[in-house]
Amino acid sequence: MRAISGEVVVSMATVSRLLRPAGLNRLTKTALQEWAYARRYAYADQRAAHLPQRLHDYNWHRPHAGLNHQTPISKLGTPVNNLMALHI
Repeated sequence: MRAISGEVVVSMATVSRLLRPAGLNRLTKTALQEWAYARRYAYADQRAAHLPQRLHDYNWHRPHAGLNHQTPISKLGTPVNNLMALHI
């Protein structure tokens, strides 16, 4: 990652590392287990409406074994005082 004029620019190498098939497979499996199939939805629209909250929980509150049992948001390196500004 590099910064240009105060903007964060992510290189394609970083993107390809983040989108490794194993990582995508794990995200898909977790999403199916913990969101899509965790409860019954009468309609697909209900399931879709629940996705933003699920992604928030996944990134902000759920510890990940691959991240030494920390949340993905903790890996931003943002000071704790600034995290509250990001947290909705």
